[in-house]
Amino acid sequence: MENQLPPHLKGRKASEVFMEYVEPFLTKLLSDRVDKGINTTPSIEEFEQILRVPWCIWNAIVAETVPNNKINFLEWIDSLVSHMPPSLKELLDFMKKRKRSHFDQYRYFLGIYKFYYDQNNELRVRVETSLPNTSP
Repeated sequence: MENQLPPHLKGRKASEVFMEYVEPFLTKLLSDRVDKGINTTPSIEEFEQILRVPWCIWNAIVAETVPNNKINFLEWIDSLVSHMPPSLKELLDFMKKRKRSHFDQYRYFLGIYKFYYDQNNELRVRVETSLPNTSP
């Protein structure tokens, strides 16, 4: 099975890499829920919504590697959250640094991701990936 994996995954499932990347983000948001008295597990739709931000950050950093890319997506993200509390901005900065320092070897775009429950009723995620167009 390992030989069938695309080389851009470096031997790991994209879903495994993505969930490892977002773990601190999810931990922070879930602990914030508990602090607010929300003790229920987020729905699949909530998980998918919550992870859009780190998904955007990941893809924005990968987009920086594409030659002739004229759009600075990270700047765009920063402008969208400029009115947000400093704690959220710090969390986003942390996710940018995390991608660059711990996940830099994974230079693929994250595509569609879907959460689902498997036959054992365990929450799983499926993530599509694609390589950036590196031709000039």
